[in-house]
Amino acid sequence: MFDPTRHPPRAGVLLVLSCAALIGATVWLLPATGSDRLSAYAVAVAMAVAAIGFHVIVGKGGDQRLLVGYPLIVFAGTAALGGVAASIAPSYAGLLTIAFIYIGLCTLPGTTPVMIPPAMGAWLLSNGVLDHAELRTLEVRLPVAICIWACAGGLLSQHAQRAIRAEELLRREAMRDPMTGLHNRRALDDLLAHAQDGDSIVMLDLDHFKSINDEHGHDTGDRLLTDFARTLLRSLRGTDIAMRYGGDEFLLYLPKTPIERVDIVLRRIHRSWHSAGPLTTFSAGVARIEGGREARASVADADQMLYQAKRGGRNQWAQTPEAVPTPRVRQTDLAPARR
Repeated sequence: MFDPTRHPPRAGVLLVLSCAALIGATVWLLPATGSDRLSAYAVAVAMAVAAIGFHVIVGKGGDQRLLVGYPLIVFAGTAALGGVAASIAPSYAGLLTIAFIYIGLCTLPGTTPVMIPPAMGAWLLSNGVLDHAELRTLEVRLPVAICIWACAGGLLSQHAQRAIRAEELLRREAMRDPMTGLHNRRALDDLLAHAQDGDSIVMLDLDHFKSINDEHGHDTGDRLLTDFARTLLRSLRGTDIAMRYGGDEFLLYLPKTPIERVDIVLRRIHRSWHSAGPLTTFSAGVARIEGGREARASVADADQMLYQAKRGGRNQWAQTPEAVPTPRVRQTDLAPARR
């Protein structure tokens, strides 16, 4: 099912084309002269052409303020009917309400009050104010129409904003690990989409974590993961990102970080973690994003370096420096992995 809030420009085109099609399909049912019908058809065609042209020129841009162009086309078409086909124009004043439904769902909050004055002008023209229509009737019908527009646009705008906020909250929660509060693996794709050469990726893994679960229970293991996550957050810069990659494995994304800086970060994490007196140490693998390679390939490289560090005795980190095909392993100055 088409959701107008996800594709506002497309919904705007559909709004105007639907209004134009409604005029073209129903005008022959109304008691009117042939010239009025032809004029109504011409207005409908002009609306469709204006909507398509507007969409081609600016409709695909990212400025949400431009979305008001679509309902304004409907307003202009309704007003034009009052000028060229006065006998049938009042029948299509309801198109203004349809336009306010779009305004409420798709445009910026607060747009509805701004759009009421031009809608009033279009409504008056379509109801023959230029031909001195019965003013008593207009004095009743216009306030009713304004109330309908305000309610339709305002209430739908509130509903759309609540839906957007709820969706954003769900998206953020879906990107977070409930135990540690870190980003989870679902956030990795968005992260890698903005990766640049010179960024570093670190994979970390708690040494002998399965044994801790077996010997001390899963509650102890869960607390260990939570404490390690806090240690990571305390040790990183504001631009760095930490995520729980899976199980006892974590990923650090360090923007614009040379290997020397990675060394400093890892040693800071080691010191903070060691001072807390944990049941285990950790190992790490480091890779850099460079040379136009896909960022996901660097994640795989960091994972391989992590296994290299674990095969080398754990409680250390390994990385493949630029232009050096063999990994270099660095032993930390902490205690051995098993105590």
